[in-house]
Amino acid sequence: MIEAKIFLWLTLLLSFSTLLSNDKNKKEKKKANHLKNETSPYLLQHVYNPVDWYPWGKEAFDKAKKEKKPIFLSVGYSSCHWCHVMEKESFENEKIAKYLNDNFISIKVDREERPDVDTIYMEFVRVSTGGGGWPMTVFLNTELKPFFGGTYFPADEKYGKQSFKNILELIAKVWKEQPDEIKRITKQAQKGLQQNLHIQGLDVVKINKDHIHKTIGFIEKSFDSVYGGFGKQPKFPNSNMMRYLIRQVHFKKSESAKKMLVKTLDEMSEGGIYDHIGGGFHRYSVDREWLVPHFEKMLYDNGQLAVVYLEAYQLLGYERYKDVATEILDYQIRKMTNNEDGGFYASEDADSEGKEGEFFVWEYEEVKKLLSDEEFKIATDLFSIKKEGNFESHESYHKNKNIFHLLTSYEEYAKTKKMKLSDLKKQVKSMKEKLLAVRIKRVHPGKDDKVIASWNGLMITAMARGYQVLQDKKYYTAAINTGNFIKNNMMKDGTLLKTYRSNIAKIDGVLDDYALLIDAYITLYEISFDESWIDEAIKLHNILEKEFKDDAGGYFYTGKSQKNLIVRTKPSSDNVIPSGNNVQANNLLKLWKLTNNEEYFKLAEKILKQGSLFIEKYPLSNLKLLEAWSFYLEKSYEIAIVGEGDPQDNEFILESYKKYIPNRVIAYSKIAGKSKYKGKIKLLENKTLLGKKSTAYVCQNFVCHLPVTTKKEFLKNFEAVK
Repeated sequence: MIEAKIFLWLTLLLSFSTLLSNDKNKKEKKKANHLKNETSPYLLQHVYNPVDWYPWGKEAFDKAKKEKKPIFLSVGYSSCHWCHVMEKESFENEKIAKYLNDNFISIKVDREERPDVDTIYMEFVRVSTGGGGWPMTVFLNTELKPFFGGTYFPADEKYGKQSFKNILELIAKVWKEQPDEIKRITKQAQKGLQQNLHIQGLDVVKINKDHIHKTIGFIEKSFDSVYGGFGKQPKFPNSNMMRYLIRQVHFKKSESAKKMLVKTLDEMSEGGIYDHIGGGFHRYSVDREWLVPHFEKMLYDNGQLAVVYLEAYQLLGYERYKDVATEILDYQIRKMTNNEDGGFYASEDADSEGKEGEFFVWEYEEVKKLLSDEEFKIATDLFSIKKEGNFESHESYHKNKNIFHLLTSYEEYAKTKKMKLSDLKKQVKSMKEKLLAVRIKRVHPGKDDKVIASWNGLMITAMARGYQVLQDKKYYTAAINTGNFIKNNMMKDGTLLKTYRSNIAKIDGVLDDYALLIDAYITLYEISFDESWIDEAIKLHNILEKEFKDDAGGYFYTGKSQKNLIVRTKPSSDNVIPSGNNVQANNLLKLWKLTNNEEYFKLAEKILKQGSLFIEKYPLSNLKLLEAWSFYLEKSYEIAIVGEGDPQDNEFILESYKKYIPNRVIAYSKIAGKSKYKGKIKLLENKTLLGKKSTAYVCQNFVCHLPVTTKKEFLKNFEAVK
């Protein structure tokens, strides 16, 4: 992304606050624009700009047509550093604002609220400029078709970029003097967007197991053997890639996959990209070493990374991965949710007090004052806290500052110092608690506290998996509460709504929202065994079938009723979150296994076949679809358990949670004596108690092994499955 590429140029900019001024008197003197009734924190940050902003909608579109003015579309999000920079430089500049108000209709969009809008115009920017990122700057005609775009533009010419003022003047001139040229460009842009974002008529390629497993060769080419991770700086955690490696270690016993996986997970969790004091991962690292992060924290990253570390712990048994997963989940519960109602917040900003990372960095003397001598020695020797600071930055305010990061693992440090690992962890825990208690009193970064359906789906799944693996009931409660919150607050008239804030749910959900919540609801069933969650999953699937279905296979990104979009897109590749179609292929296979409804299998098969060409040509962009192909082609596991007691106390369920078993579903029925199961989970049909004992049936592709009633037999059955 563009903001990542130019992160190291921060020294060339003034330091700006990321939040609206808290001075109420100043606000009262300013006139609120048309964003005043919005709920998005990002849009509300722009309410008192002198720019006469409109939200995306009919009022702005009608005004543009009536006044025959081009539309200036600005897209960003609340934790985007460069979005705030452009606001301070340009959107709070009275002269620039007046020029915009006189010559354009200005629309501000929160990309997290409207990913459908963002996707279309980002594709235009990407194709027309060769890059993309936020803030996104696009100029549209009155029919919403783009004719010029870019990302961040400075108010005055610098960094080799045209000034925003010059661009506005040029656009206004061309709009008035060359309407035929505008028409030509918009026609060409519309055609290109239709071809790129609504791909149809793809060849079907025959996919086999070799396609699944040979993808590791592409990953090896981009692997950084020194510092872990993939590709060059800036480095982003790639959850889909790491989960693929986990599966390769499991299925193929691949030493190459294990080496890449362990190196990457260790380097990430030891680096500054990980918040060692408060838990959770920052968005990305600006350097190769994972040391200096861009300090924002995103819900979607931490939801996916929690699952990665949980699965790695299940498979490899490394306690350090369990610790990281625990700290991620605890951070989310402690700081990023309304604990009474449920629902996880979207993000935490990078800046506070106008300074990047100020909340997260430390001075040597400050740390020394807070800790015991033993703890401070650990801080200096293990976490690299230094008088002169421990990272390089072009920002003067970072001088002599430190980012907590590990120089080596806890295990290696304890071995070198001849300490018990348990003693070291106890001291580190005490150190972190003292530092966190002080950090909490600092000025906090801005928090985007809107609830986004799709991202909450990711975190519900993470919390549910956390309960399964870690057996801590607080994760169960968090998962169930959030599922209930969305079910009760974000459904209206048979439609899933995308966002919730200030007691208002709004904006029709997109494919990602439905698919990731279906996955979450299936997982909620597998921790509670409450069949109403399967009902909810099927309800959402039925809406997809009615409103989003593409008869060629799979689903469009938006429903039929969504208006004011110049292209109806159909996502094919994973991004920072997996593609909704790729997720839904997995969902349908799980629903098929649980209900034995062949229709789900047929729908999944259509998605798989339609995406086969992407697996052949772009496997690294479709790892979630590759996961579905693995479910489709390789052994899948159905675990049916019947018992008389609470499922949370059933030893078979607890044992199945401990093991890493991909391509599986779990079902449980509470029955007594010789009674039979009555419900919609066909996997449980004809499964009865043996000798009045809890009984487990381990099946492969609907063919079951002999039922067992003892833990020893159950575990042996699992070995047979492998």
